[in-house]
Amino acid sequence: MTDNQKLHKITFTITPNANGYVVGCNEVQSLFTDVSSVAEIDRIVRELVSDYVDDFPDDAQKRGFDKNTPIETTWHASPNSVALD
Repeated sequence: MTDNQKLHKITFTITPNANGYVVGCNEVQSLFTDVSSVAEIDRIVRELVSDYVDDFPDDAQKRGFDKNTPIETTWHASPNSVALD
């Protein structure tokens, strides 16, 4: 990706597990964390992006995103999922 190309959005997938949820970035597979509460997800996602841009500015620039890039989240749950409990 060249310096003038920017991502239109950063996408995260939220997957329920027995202890809460796994929140993972689709563009940077090493950017993920566990979250125990749905209420924390928006804050945690913003913190993940912010910390990544601060800690790896060259990689973030190469990938074409910064702290102001819009974030989109997608839920992955099945009918018997713990997310529905």
